[in-house]
Amino acid sequence: MTEKNCQEDWKRKEDAKRYLLNTNSKKIHDLENSDGRCKISCMREEFKQFFDTLEEAMSFPSSEHPLAQKCSFCFKRT
Repeated sequence: MTEKNCQEDWKRKEDAKRYLLNTNSKKIHDLENSDGRCKISCMREEFKQFFDTLEEAMSFPSSEHPLAQKCSFCFKRT
């Protein structure tokens, strides 16, 4: 997959769930605020885990042993 294909708009492809955890990079992406830098289209399917809420994504696989952190591109600091 080319660099340009990796940066295409993901929101039009997956609109059922808002948050995507890449279990390989351990980053949580907000699909409503993602941009091309996240390269969501290039993620392998076996590393994608979708969630309805940020709380669910942040506590995956368990609240005692969370796996991921927020993507710095999707979750801009204010």
